Amino acid sequence: MDHISTSLKVKPLVLILVACIWIIFSYACGGGGGDGSGSFSDTGSTGSIAFGLAIQPGVQVENDLSAEAANMPRSARAANVPIDCQAYGIATIEVRISDENNNPLAQGGPWDCNLHRGIISNVPVRDNLKLKAFALDDRGNPFLEGETDEPFSVFPGQTTEVGDVELTDNFIPKADAGDDQTAAFRDTVQLDGSGSTDHDGDELIFLWELIRRPEGSSAALSDPSSVKPTFVMDQRGRYEAELVVNDGLAKSDPDTVVIDWINSCPVADAGGDQTITNVGDTVQLNGSKSYDVDLDRITYSWAFISKPEGSSAALINLTSPKPTFTPDVVGKYVAQLTVNDGTCNNKIES
Repeated sequence: MDHISTSLKVKPLVLILVACIWIIFSYACGGGGGDGSGSFSDTGSTGSIAFGLAIQPGVQVENDLSAEAANMPRSARAANVPIDCQAYGIATIEVRISDENNNPLAQGGPWDCNLHRGIISNVPVRDNLKLKAFALDDRGNPFLEGETDEPFSVFPGQTTEVGDVELTDNFIPKADAGDDQTAAFRDTVQLDGSGSTDHDGDELIFLWELIRRPEGSSAALSDPSSVKPTFVMDQRGRYEAELVVNDGLAKSDPDTVVIDWINSCPVADAGGDQTITNVGDTVQLNGSKSYDVDLDRITYSWAFISKPEGSSAALINLTSPKPTFTPDVVGKYVAQLTVNDGTCNNKIES
């Protein structure tokens, strides 16, 4: 097999061809979700992608960029000043191959960032493929990326050499959709992406999406491009929002936030105070203005909590919104209404 003369370059990190170390990687491909359309009809065949990469010295900065380095234009930072993987926080390099719809087909790595040359085999035969290279930190998170300038094809049983890839010195921003929340029915929920960051200090573009809503919900974000959009919880259940941020050169991985409905206790309203002039007159109480914000059915329960001494007056229809009683002794009668939505009670005196 011929050695590969293709290079993988970084800006300012340039991936170049270095040593003749062949590493064969296999990737079990299960379809990837694409339709495989292209000039090849035999989508069951596979080929290989050959590449070479290493880190070329570039710019030396600390993991947390100094003020001086951070304020330099990227073109200035791309001067031939030495950089090492440790200083830039690069732990490994990973290469991914996907189709034109970004469906993953194969991947290689992670490799040590200093030196690698290899082949990714068992890549499905396709047109219009692209290869992306990523620099990963010590937790496996990508923060630098680049991809082939032109699409390429994989041929049955053949090895394809890919074009150069330039990794920009732009750090991939990080989306932060905020902490999970709870809210009551009909509440206005405010999302908060202000914790999103960009290591380069670039201005971020925000894109929110409600990716989960309860059945029957028509909730919509007030402004999907806002840092702090809102929506109204119009159904009981779980909502999930996703945030992706973009610094103009690269977009972040998505971050999600969950908003769960919480039950609100019903509100009891026992009606206004009343004055009765004649003992023996029928008094009607009125709790019909009680309500439940969640629109749950509520039940009523009335009780006397005080009566004049010697009174034997009793409430009639204790579970009705409008019970009655007949005062039999002059004095003060105090009734209490409790409403329940099946989950919690709310009491109020009349």
